[in-house]
Amino acid sequence: MRNVQRFLARYRAGGLDGLKIQWAPGRTPLIPEALAPLILDWVRKGPRACGLKRANWTHAALADFLYQRTGIRVRETAMGDFCRRRGVRPYRPTYRFLRADAARQQRALEELREKNARPSEASLSC
Repeated sequence: MRNVQRFLARYRAGGLDGLKIQWAPGRTPLIPEALAPLILDWVRKGPRACGLKRANWTHAALADFLYQRTGIRVRETAMGDFCRRRGVRPYRPTYRFLRADAARQQRALEELREKNARPSEASLSC
C-alpha cells in the first residue's frame, strides 16, 4: 500500500518524468579516465616495448605495471573490468601448432588425414 502512495505522489509531483528511475551515480572508478590512452598504448605496444621480460600481458601484469608507473594500486579484476569496458583483450599466445613453420603444419595435417582415414582395429571384426 505504501508503494502505491509513493507512486501516486511522484506522479502528481512530476508527471511521467517523475516516475523515471534515478540511479545512484555509483562508485568512482579506481583507474582515472585520463590514464586510459596510456594504458591502451601499453597494451598495443606489448610488455617488451615497456621494458618487461614477458611475452604477453595479463590483467594482473597490467595492474602491477600501472602501480609501478603511477602508484595507483588496483586488483586484477579492476583491470579486467577496465579492459572489458574498452573492448581490449590481452594477447593470448596461439597454439604451438599454429606458430610452427608451414612445412611442419602441412605434414601434421597429412598425418591427421591418414589417421582419420584408416579404419580402427576395433571396427575390423569378423
